[in-house]
Amino acid sequence: MCALPTVQVDAALRHLGCTADVVTLDPSRLEDDPLFCGGHWIPDQVRAAGGEPVGMHEGTASGPTSWEALRAVAPEVLVVAPCGFGLDGASEQARVVAEQVPDATVWAIDGDAMVVRPGPRLVDGVEAIASILHPGVLPPSSLTRSLRA
Repeated sequence: MCALPTVQVDAALRHLGCTADVVTLDPSRLEDDPLFCGGHWIPDQVRAAGGEPVGMHEGTASGPTSWEALRAVAPEVLVVAPCGFGLDGASEQARVVAEQVPDATVWAIDGDAMVVRPGPRLVDGVEAIASILHPGVLPPSSLTRSLRA
């Protein structure tokens, strides 16, 4: 399934005409496991929201990466969307990400609700990511939280 932008997101993106380099992360257990960068449909969500996916696994499953590799792609925005966690759990993990990648804007998103499960709510995920990338054009989503904007 591919997420398609809603009319509101599409209109906002036409108005803006800009993109940002974005990485989505699933740092489920940061102490024990490697970081996972988004794959499957997540790069499509980022692109539909007006971002440019960097360091992601295009056309394949989400996959492991390292802090060094993440810093090397120099993302402007990091969206932490861990599988199995709501917004509070994502926010806790995003704090660690913000410490490890100090030059990026870091956001937590309720990945379970809008990113990691295929279905109609993927469109909500596109809108939420667009609200992160284009503040002031789209209203903020209640399922996102800024750790360092």
